[in-house]
Amino acid sequence: MFQVQFIILSFALIFVNLGLGEVTKDVGMVRFYKELGCKMKPAGSKDPVSYECPSQTQSTEKSCVIKGKTYQLGDDIEAEPGVCLAACRCLNPLKAKRAKVICANLECPEHFGVPVRKQCTRMYSIDKCCATGLLCDPAAPKDPNDSTKVIFKSTTSNFTCNVGGVKHDEHSKYYPNELPCSRCVCMQGHDGTNKAPWCADIPCSIELRFNKELQDGCAPVFIKTSQCCPLQFRCPSKEDKVVLSSTTTASVKKADSKAVNDAAKLGPQCIFGDLKLNIGDKLSSPVSDTDLDCICQIPPFVTCSKTTL
Repeated sequence: MFQVQFIILSFALIFVNLGLGEVTKDVGMVRFYKELGCKMKPAGSKDPVSYECPSQTQSTEKSCVIKGKTYQLGDDIEAEPGVCLAACRCLNPLKAKRAKVICANLECPEHFGVPVRKQCTRMYSIDKCCATGLLCDPAAPKDPNDSTKVIFKSTTSNFTCNVGGVKHDEHSKYYPNELPCSRCVCMQGHDGTNKAPWCADIPCSIELRFNKELQDGCAPVFIKTSQCCPLQFRCPSKEDKVVLSSTTTASVKKADSKAVNDAAKLGPQCIFGDLKLNIGDKLSSPVSDTDLDCICQIPPFVTCSKTTL
């Protein structure tokens, strides 16, 4: 019993040291701001009105700033555990005004439909992007040309995780419905809950994936049916216009303002290029993508969403 408890505690400490995040129900812009290290305003509010974010334009021609740390050209930048990125570096191949982070995407066999060996299942770890090996039946055929790590199941007993009446095999991963932005792995010691160290929030790695877009003042774009991580960004252009909300329109009329950007400031505002939007104001949809809907909901970033990419 003591040995089992020690193993669980040791894994929990490893989990913390790896920097894996807590398990939360955060989605959309709250999750976005949290990953960028922004501070909620008012502090501690259940329904934040706005956030105060670190500057995203600290990078220079010869350096990149990620999570407040400065990297020089050519420096390696380590991605969070479990993220499908590798070989991230601060580079400036086009000699632009600001350097940017360039990463390689990890290409896991399972992401490309590569079939798993017969009588085997893939094994996963909470801190790895790709499968870490195979868990096979004792009678599973061996492949001398396959260097994949293989563990054979016990003929007497096999560990499973029972979560909400659903059984998961040891080393398998699953995604709990009540935690849409988290992943879990069944492992020895699992207590039937969707908490750390069995589960962790899926990191978006926004600063690594969209370093240039953040520096250019672009807005995150989410898929309407999945509010976990932004999948692309909308960047400012000369054609952008503000579509005023009824509240802002009334304020503009009252102030007898002649220009959209001179509208009375109604509290915190979203910034998009040279445009300032009050909460509820929208950006005009680009002609090339009428499915894109962008609105100022929680400043300072405009929130964009679309049905499909």
